[in-house]
Amino acid sequence: PDTTTITPKTWFVIFVLSSTFGLSFWPVPTTSAMMSRLALQFGDPTSSAWYIPAYTTANAIGFLIAGANSDLFGRRWFLLFGNACCCVGFCATATAKGADHFTAGLAITGFGGGFAQMAMCSIPGK
Repeated sequence: PDTTTITPKTWFVIFVLSSTFGLSFWPVPTTSAMMSRLALQFGDPTSSAWYIPAYTTANAIGFLIAGANSDLFGRRWFLLFGNACCCVGFCATATAKGADHFTAGLAITGFGGGFAQMAMCSIPGK
């Protein structure tokens, strides 16, 4: 029989890592659901074409940088940096007064989200 005991601390770490991985991707479904309305509110109807591509492109770049380097140097600092980038990006998009500011916030969040993808690799090890 399996005698492995999972402590509350382990469950907490699993919850934090799962949140780190999952919450960084919220801009894609939420922004895509309201991007045409946001673009009109910003007064730039064509700007919505850049919202999701800014996020996904920056995400891919962040993932490429963090992927191999986190294998070499450990995942902790990459996760912390990714979360910090996501926080800055979320604050930038939340306070955006224009389309360029909003797009830049999404790009920052995407870059951090690429780093935060390393959490997915850490969860099974807990």
